Amino acid sequence: MATVDPAWVSARRRQSEQEEVRLWHRKLDRELERLEQRRHKMGNRSAGIVERFKAEELKTRSLHDLIRRGLDPKKTRTFRGRVNVTVRCTPKGHVLARVYATRYLPVIVPQTPYRGFMHDKEKRFTGIDKDQEKVFRSIFSHVQFRDTWIDVVTDDEQVDDLIKYEKEVRGIDPLPRERLDEIRLDWTEYSIPNLTVIQEGHSAREVEYDGVTYEPSWYLLCRCGLRYLATYLVVDALRTETSKIFA
Repeated sequence: MATVDPAWVSARRRQSEQEEVRLWHRKLDRELERLEQRRHKMGNRSAGIVERFKAEELKTRSLHDLIRRGLDPKKTRTFRGRVNVTVRCTPKGHVLARVYATRYLPVIVPQTPYRGFMHDKEKRFTGIDKDQEKVFRSIFSHVQFRDTWIDVVTDDEQVDDLIKYEKEVRGIDPLPRERLDEIRLDWTEYSIPNLTVIQEGHSAREVEYDGVTYEPSWYLLCRCGLRYLATYLVVDALRTETSKIFA
């Protein structure tokens, strides 16, 4: 069997992630347009609703400012732009997450997203059925298999229904490629699990919910295992301009 160059695999993975980030940026452009439209309707709303709208807009603008930069072509899973804080694992210093500065609020982005069930390195597969997993393992057996970084979820049923409706109304089959891409983008969501826009509330050391007190935190996945990071440690690092913390 012909061997596959790991560098080629890595380059293709980065190319795919760059494209996903580009589309994510377009998606956020649309969300900001919708927020601008909603802004003009806020005049008669209650103070509570207005405050929630402002908080949503601030989070969206912070994320948009980060995503628009694109990924660093020379570093894996790293956005362009200034990093305020780097989170590393205590045992060996592996990078767990980066906190990026934006024009609005800082954003923490995990290097390897934790999805709640990946305790074993060999189980770090997402969105792959068993047959595909076997094929991938046979082809890339010598290449470290890495889990998905950016989650891309499309509501295919809604996409198909809208395409069918537009074909009937316009009397065009097939629809122009540009319109098909617009429809799919409207019904596709992009995310990185545990990516968080950091706000003042993250400085809390304890939070009570349904009578239970807990410490707000992130779980960050590392090759050393699962690491625990209290959110207030990141806020404290930002306040004191500490560039590196450990989990």
